[in-house]
Amino acid sequence: MTTSDRGDWRRRWASRPALFCIALSAAASIAMLPERGTDPARHGWQTLLSPAQSAMRSVVESGQDFCRRWRTDSADREQLANAMDRAERLDAENGRLRRSLAALELTATSADRTIEGKVFATPLVTTDVVSARVLGRTAQAVLQGRALLDVGSRAKMLPGAMVVDGENFTGIAMIDVGRDERLEPDRLAIAGRRVWGKLASVGPLTSVVRLTTDPGYRDLVELAHRDGDRLQVSARGVLVGNGEKQCRIEMVDATAAVAVDDEVYTATDGAAPGPLLYGRIAKAEHIAGQPHWRLWLEPALGDREPRSVAVLRMDVNPARLAAVDKTRE
Repeated sequence: MTTSDRGDWRRRWASRPALFCIALSAAASIAMLPERGTDPARHGWQTLLSPAQSAMRSVVESGQDFCRRWRTDSADREQLANAMDRAERLDAENGRLRRSLAALELTATSADRTIEGKVFATPLVTTDVVSARVLGRTAQAVLQGRALLDVGSRAKMLPGAMVVDGENFTGIAMIDVGRDERLEPDRLAIAGRRVWGKLASVGPLTSVVRLTTDPGYRDLVELAHRDGDRLQVSARGVLVGNGEKQCRIEMVDATAAVAVDDEVYTATDGAAPGPLLYGRIAKAEHIAGQPHWRLWLEPALGDREPRSVAVLRMDVNPARLAAVDKTRE
């Protein structure tokens, strides 16, 4: 066989069809052999391919695990986004409902003019509510940057301090309504039926709120305890803020029946349509020989800052003024 013949033979057998035929013949031959003869070869191939098979299984399992985690994380992110969106909508709706409920309660109380069988005339002083958002530090910074806040600036106070009637406060509580809604100082700011504070200063678009715990806060209050479904007023006193977490209640006569957990409300004075909750008595001390109790109040709102409040707006009933004008004609 010449060199040329040997090269042609190699090329023919090295072609793909030839190699395929050789592999097929070998596989058929191995398949026809008894298991006793093929076991050593089979074990050898398994030993040779075992690391590659293990690596491939690890790659496949890792890929499957990643796909499962990705699908789970995607579903969790979508559920979280939906839950946050629902929470925001519910929070906004709850705020609207709380303000509406406060307005309805005040309106219902004002409309009820029958007390213990006595029928009263149309009230001379009417009360309604103005809803307001509580402005945090970020909102206050935006307004200050637009020169819409001037509280304390004329007294050359630093940002973060507050001047109201010449007194320095450690924090700022502010709402986004003012004289544009006909508000006036000393009007109560409430969350539901709980007192948050009073308006200390009213500007064109904003108002500063003096909290019940702020120094200088004072209001006439009534102490009461529950008797079934009824409230029994036991004493009157003066609520005083002192900059601490608990307020003091002063001028409560030592002979009054007072106990811890008694409730404290705004005093009935003919202006507010009904009692509003200040909080509960947290500590009571009766010192022998002293004319008054030493009492501490736990505010109903604690140290929480509400997102929105209602401000009581009071005015003379226009219907009564109109009636007076008619009598003069």
